[in-house]
Amino acid sequence: MLEGFCSAMTSQTDRLAYILTGPCGVGKSTIADLMASSYEITHLEFDKIRLNDAKKRKGIVSPCSISFLDLERCLKEALTQYAQGFVLDVGGDSVFRQDKNNDERLQQMLWLKSFFGAQVVVLFAQNRFCSKDF
Repeated sequence: MLEGFCSAMTSQTDRLAYILTGPCGVGKSTIADLMASSYEITHLEFDKIRLNDAKKRKGIVSPCSISFLDLERCLKEALTQYAQGFVLDVGGDSVFRQDKNNDERLQQMLWLKSFFGAQVVVLFAQNRFCSKDF
């Protein structure tokens, strides 16, 4: 099943840059692990990047924090070193928050897609979750 999914993804771009997003429990990490292994690219977890950035800043507000999220400032440097091959797992409520206006965060996600030439895959379990088109 993953072979067909991955073939369709690579036919759209020569660059191996993918962003998987969606709520907790839909399989982002599992799919990201399979893609990374299959394509021999790096699987990056946004939550780990976020925590590492916060530790480096030692109390200074991080652009990776949930309250002050700025994906460009948070991820540009981290992802540039993997620009030819990564799958980024951005999950749970880290980016898209339930019962919030997510338009600004959607614009940030679209910036990531554009800057890195990435394919964005939104995984969801309920039809009402996905209300914006990438």
